[in-house]
Amino acid sequence: MDQADEPAAWRELEDAIGAALERYAQAVTPDDPAARQRRVHLARLSAARRARAVLADAESTAAAAAIEHGASYPMLADAAGIARQVAWKRYRPR
Repeated sequence: MDQADEPAAWRELEDAIGAALERYAQAVTPDDPAARQRRVHLARLSAARRARAVLADAESTAAAAAIEHGASYPMLADAAGIARQVAWKRYRPR
């Protein structure tokens, strides 16, 4: 991917995640006009919490694959935007 395309690709990803959370919330919220908006927001919150677990698994898988293909902990730290010591603690084999 071209570096110039990265901000656009990131916005597209953010939009896709937001839309997916909204679709989930709409799908699991009963049709109760009086409380619908509150329930939609609560369903979105629940979905976001659950999505964090999926993202944590994706992060671990990506880090393990990068290490397998020769990435160093400083490289992982740069990619994740964290300190090198944190990257070592988070991504080292257990």
